[in-house]
Amino acid sequence: MGAQGYRKGIYRKPYNDIHLPKKVPVTIDFFGQVEITKPHVISLQNDRSTKYSKYIEVQNELIAAYNELRNELSLRTLGNLLQNWTKIAKSSC
Repeated sequence: MGAQGYRKGIYRKPYNDIHLPKKVPVTIDFFGQVEITKPHVISLQNDRSTKYSKYIEVQNELIAAYNELRNELSLRTLGNLLQNWTKIAKSSC
């Protein structure tokens, strides 16, 4: 599994791994009941020797993993990718 796949797996929390935050069911408009982790905190730590470019690179990987999970949920429940819904909403204004 690649680095992004690993991070995505942590967010998704497969197999209810006891070492990861507990999932709780919540109801979300349009999606119905889904399980999420609460509290959900991502902490990106670095020290003075960390180059800014590396910090941004890691942050971008985390954002990409979240976006991929959001797109998977949108495709599974709404039949289209999240970024397509955003374009549709903008074009209808």
